Amino acid sequence: MKNFLFISGLLLSFVALSQSATDLIESAKSKAENKDTISAILDLDRAIELEPDNAQAYYERAELRYWFLNDSGSILDYTKSLNLDPLNQKTRYARANANRFFNFYVNALADIDTLLGIDSTNAFYHYMQGRIYTQLAGDSDSILSLKAFNAFDKAIQYNNALPQTYYFKGLHHLRLGEDSLAARVFEKGIKFNDTIY
Repeated sequence: MKNFLFISGLLLSFVALSQSATDLIESAKSKAENKDTISAILDLDRAIELEPDNAQAYYERAELRYWFLNDSGSILDYTKSLNLDPLNQKTRYARANANRFFNFYVNALADIDTLLGIDSTNAFYHYMQGRIYTQLAGDSDSILSLKAFNAFDKAIQYNNALPQTYYFKGLHHLRLGEDSLAARVFEKGIKFNDTIY
């Protein structure tokens, strides 16, 4: 019986060691979908140990850390992923969003500026820029508010069917006490999606 357990343990160790980084990333994605986040992160840790230059592994781990509200861990992993794959727009956008969420607005704007340098007609990039400027502006009717409105207008120019753009533009009008302007913006957004309101 001891021999059987010993051999079984060796086989399991061999199977675990024989998994490639790609296998571990796919396993992690599956585990994350099934809400087994800790095991997913452990798989990604092992994938990174196997292939320290695997940008996808860092990206996937950053996403999980972001959802766990681990600001430094997620941003560090997004950064490692971008160091390995600097032109990856999806990762840069995700890092910008994480920086915005965790209130690192200057870093978020730097990523969005980089993305707009790559693709100045991407509505999502302008939308995110508007979100960041509204958070920086707060309740003040300042130059930052103007930048926010300009960014939202550009997002609408490039894709007028993004309801979240109208929603956050309208919210910023409300924050500034511009109720009638907010109502008009919300009304336009409802045409595309009434569930966001």
